[in-house]
Order: sequence, then C-alpha cells, then structure tokens
Amino acid sequence: MLVMAIFDLSIGYYSWLRVIVTAVSIYLCVLTVKNNASIWLVALIPVAVVWNPFGQITMSRSAWIPYDLGGAAVLALAAFAIVRQNAKEHSPHL
Repeated sequence: MLVMAIFDLSIGYYSWLRVIVTAVSIYLCVLTVKNNASIWLVALIPVAVVWNPFGQITMSRSAWIPYDLGGAAVLALAAFAIVRQNAKEHSPHL
C-alpha cells in the first residue's frame, strides 16, 4: 500500500493508508517484543508515529515519496525477519 501511495490517488486512500500502516506497525511491534527482536522497534515506532491518523504530519505528495518507500521497506523487512525468527523458535529440533 505504501508503494502505491507515490501515485496520485484520492484523499480517502491516504486516510485509510494512515490507519492501516499504523495498525500494522503496532502489530509488528507487539510481535517484535514477543519474539525478543527488540531492535526492530527502533524502525517500527517511527513508522507508526509518522503515519498515525490522529496527529497527522502533512507534507506535499512529492515530499512523502521517500517516506512511503522507506516505510514500505521497513515494514516488509521487519515482517520477514520477525516471521523468520518466529519460525526458527517454533520449529521442531531434529
């Protein structure tokens, strides 16, 4: 969703984007704490703060592009790392 935000879309898309990105960031923060991968909090908390729907940060669309792409990268990398670590911890030892 954050990658699509670089295009000219309706204001409704960007409003829902804030809610979804914040929710996903918070969810990943919870998983991070549960999996003892706290280093990801350094990246996930700023994502949740920047995209929060309540205390909105406003910038021009072109100014948001690096943030959108960076936020997408952080969420993708964090999700991959957390899922991978979780799978290692819960896999049967041979």
